Amino acid sequence: MDKYLTPDEVGNLLRVSEAVIIDCLSSGTLPGIKLGNLWRIPSVRLEKFLESSMQYKEKVHVEKKALPRPEQQKQDKNVEYFSCDEVAERYGVKKITVWFWIREKKLNAIQTGKNYRIRMEDLKEFDDNRMTQRTSIC
Repeated sequence: MDKYLTPDEVGNLLRVSEAVIIDCLSSGTLPGIKLGNLWRIPSVRLEKFLESSMQYKEKVHVEKKALPRPEQQKQDKNVEYFSCDEVAERYGVKKITVWFWIREKKLNAIQTGKNYRIRMEDLKEFDDNRMTQRTSIC
């Protein structure tokens, strides 16, 4: 028969609180059996779970290393990127107006965290679209 561990015992092994283990059991992240109000974790399934988690983490770590960084892509392709501040200055508008253009899909941009980067070719396309709109109005 397998050995069954309590959430407190697993918490001590992993050096986390019992509450964290119970949350993981409740959400289904960690395999366990609930008997009334009590949780029990089969030691064999816990070992398999930890091994698979380690393998997944190693796999993700390797995949992340394989991806080129944005700085490397910029250097490799010699692509020029502009910030929202630079685009706002270019068009004589406020930064919030540039954000509006991006959200409304009028101006293509790449989101980097909380900021946006706009490629030169996207600015040219934006200029062309603005020119056609202005000529059609007149």
